[in-house]
Amino acid sequence: EAEVTSATGYGSTKIAGVVSTKPAFAMNSEAGNSETHPYIALQGRVPVKVIGPVSKGDILVASELSGVATVWLDTDTDPRMTAYIGIAIEDKSADTVGYVEVKVGK
Repeated sequence: EAEVTSATGYGSTKIAGVVSTKPAFAMNSEAGNSETHPYIALQGRVPVKVIGPVSKGDILVASELSGVATVWLDTDTDPRMTAYIGIAIEDKSADTVGYVEVKVGK
């Protein structure tokens, strides 16, 4: 029903982009508010909410937590052939939820 919903489920293939808190270009700004029509980054360098440790170069996918990414751990499959969020461009060592800069898009 909603224009944008959070991805849920490890490795979900239903991902179009990442909610952006500071978009460079605010398309559709008259359509609604941040609850009904959040800005979505389809490409670029974007802070992404992640759970668990992340290293530069890790591929990020949806986690079991709604709207939160995690590191792709399945070495038998390349997530870039399905739907992935992007590639981490900074490290995060904590096991908790936090943010890392990610190169979003293919």
